[in-house]
Amino acid sequence: MCAGMEVLDLCCYTGGFGISMKKAGAKSVTCVDTDSDAIATARKNAKINGCEVEFLNMNVFEYLRDCLAKGKTYDFIICDPAKLAANKLELPRAYRTYGDLNKLAIQAVKDGGFLFTFSCTGLVSEKIFQSVIFNSAREAGASLKVLSGAGPSPDHPYSSTFPEGKYLKGLLVQVEKSNFIFPKRLEESERA
Repeated sequence: MCAGMEVLDLCCYTGGFGISMKKAGAKSVTCVDTDSDAIATARKNAKINGCEVEFLNMNVFEYLRDCLAKGKTYDFIICDPAKLAANKLELPRAYRTYGDLNKLAIQAVKDGGFLFTFSCTGLVSEKIFQSVIFNSAREAGASLKVLSGAGPSPDHPYSSTFPEGKYLKGLLVQVEKSNFIFPKRLEESERA
């Protein structure tokens, strides 16, 4: 799926997604994370795997805003931030962060490109996460075609008595910008 594509891996941690995509034939891969130790490990992982990957130790919001200012876009963006809320009081901030990050990512994806976005915040339900992503697309002036959902793999089971164990959720979407039509707002006289 990623052969010949320009890939951006946001919140890349040790580079797993980006390195895998480079090995699968991506034309170029840029990995961004604020954690300098994670970036150092990611560089080692790329070397072990014989991959040429660009690693940037910086804030993903700043990187995306810089890309947008320069007109730089990607064919495929992965967005996998760390847990954003440890308790219910932190949820409003987490929703805003997911929304803002994904809006910028959607803006930085080429028309027809792909976004694979994740949440590992157990307090954020799949339904709410999906709603936040869809709202981000609308704010970015795009629509999304949902290709697949993602969750924990079979080697990561969760208990029926501890549903919080199913904290990982993700969406693989295709971003459509050129065919996006804002729903017409009905005037008061048209609603009757």
